[in-house]
Amino acid sequence: MICDMEEKHAAVVVELHCRYLSGLLADLGKNVVKIFYEVVSASEKGFGYVYVENGQVLGFVFATVDHPGLYREVIRRGNVRLLSSVFFALLKNPRLIKEAISHLRNGHRASSPELSYIAVDERERGRGIGEALIERLNEGFRRRDIHYYELSVDRDNEVARKFYEDRSFVLCYEFSECGLLRCRYSLTIGS
Repeated sequence: MICDMEEKHAAVVVELHCRYLSGLLADLGKNVVKIFYEVVSASEKGFGYVYVENGQVLGFVFATVDHPGLYREVIRRGNVRLLSSVFFALLKNPRLIKEAISHLRNGHRASSPELSYIAVDERERGRGIGEALIERLNEGFRRRDIHYYELSVDRDNEVARKFYEDRSFVLCYEFSECGLLRCRYSLTIGS
């Protein structure tokens, strides 16, 4: 069963995010990721879904209709808790400072809608959970009268790239982000 992502799902979504996704948010640690999902679950600028079976969250997808606006909202609403958690994460791992500055300075993301994060428990992969989450995400975009969105993926993540390409996502361009080569894909969805 797929249902809307809510604050009550945050703990499991945090675990899946930190276990299976790479990037600055995951590198900043579970506390920062938890605050992120608590804030975005109540935002109109983002939405997500969880795949639940027998009471267990097996996967999730999160998207934003306004990437820059969502992150401004996260910073504003997460305020002291978020800033202190980020500060302590950067103290623990100073190499992340350069990455954080690069994200702030060179954000490649335009304001187009975006599939920001998707993860499925690796023990449950191959069962169609990811595809079901993408289908529900497409429905969510359609309900918002959005018929185009983008996503980024590590260039060397061939499994993810094939997953997206098999679902009609189109490679738009490649770029470098914090020393990693990434691919930007887009999808146009029908009415």
